[in-house]
Amino acid sequence: MKSIVAVALWVAVGALGCLTVLTMLTIGWMVAILTVVVLVAAILLTRGRGVGGLLLGIALPLAWVGWLNRQGPGEVCTSNSTGTECIEMFSPWPFFAVAAILAALGIVLATVTVRPASRRPHPSPQA
Repeated sequence: MKSIVAVALWVAVGALGCLTVLTMLTIGWMVAILTVVVLVAAILLTRGRGVGGLLLGIALPLAWVGWLNRQGPGEVCTSNSTGTECIEMFSPWPFFAVAAILAALGIVLATVTVRPASRRPHPSPQA
């Protein structure tokens, strides 16, 4: 299996798993079923290669939540022709910070886990 496909499968597992947790009270159970299917496929097809994509996948929904709350923190009001609507938004920065850290760790781990064994440095023999 190509390295990019292995990483992409693990990114999908991470993103779906995080989305399952974020949507637990609404559609989370349906997303959980899809997550298990993709997880089994990733385990069987990749044999652990590209598992760093899991962290990168978890970062995606967190960055999305941060983006959706980009006008926060606090109450944000919008007006249209029929009236005004106000909603409470979170601060986006904790979501962005966690997403950035997970993405960086995921990229490093994915790079290390998909690297061919022949290109890894070998320990020099002790004389």
